[in-house]
Amino acid sequence: MKRILAATATVAVLALSACTPDAVSGTPSPTPLPSSSPLPTATATPTIKPSPANTGLTTRPTVTPPPRKQTAKPTTQAIPEAPSDIPGDLGEVPAGFSLPDEDRPGDEETSAFTTTVWRASCPERVLKLDAASGITASRVKESLGPEHAVVNGLFVFADEAAAQAFMDELGTKLRACAAEGPDEDGWRTVQATRELADLGDGGLDVGSWSEWDAGDDGYIVAPGAGLEYIVRSGAHVVIAQEGGEYAGDPGLLPDVVADLRARITTMLDQL
Repeated sequence: MKRILAATATVAVLALSACTPDAVSGTPSPTPLPSSSPLPTATATPTIKPSPANTGLTTRPTVTPPPRKQTAKPTTQAIPEAPSDIPGDLGEVPAGFSLPDEDRPGDEETSAFTTTVWRASCPERVLKLDAASGITASRVKESLGPEHAVVNGLFVFADEAAAQAFMDELGTKLRACAAEGPDEDGWRTVQATRELADLGDGGLDVGSWSEWDAGDDGYIVAPGAGLEYIVRSGAHVVIAQEGGEYAGDPGLLPDVVADLRARITTMLDQL
């Protein structure tokens, strides 16, 4: 970001010096005193006004942009309202399976885990997945905080082929998304979809983050980002998602990546 430094002007002041009158000898009769030497005339110095300091963006108010809502897209919605919504409490999941921390109580910072729907989306639209019709059972729960969201889930398919068809369609549609969403009041969402080859039978890493329009400096990263792992194992697909006030691509943040990998592994180990 360009910054303009104000130049500081120094004004020089000339000191005035005066001559002292000559000493006078007193006599009985008055004698005129010699006149004092005239004071030198000071040379006038022009006043230079210092330039005012200027900081921040030159085309925008110098106000810190407000935090962007996290892009993990928490829904707090338990009942599907559109064909793109996948229910979070469908059928029966494998016996003994539990989502990470799903029985954890809420506290002052985060809510307890509650059932929610799941949806896939691009920066500019929500995706409808025809292969989601192959899901025979599901469990999706989320926990929310003021600036944080965590989602864990499991989708069960009739067989491995149905699960792979879901992953293929999801990957194809996510890769066809626009890299950046539309500008909304100076904000936009950026999204990146990457392969996950070392978890389960393979999966997707989907990161999205916020950028702010800084005028002549272009778009800059700003708080608000989400990362989701979607991984297949046989006839099952597990998801783990985290969103918060991160700046930039959360797929490059070691702590976020480690947390998602740990949750995905916990679920895969039960299948």
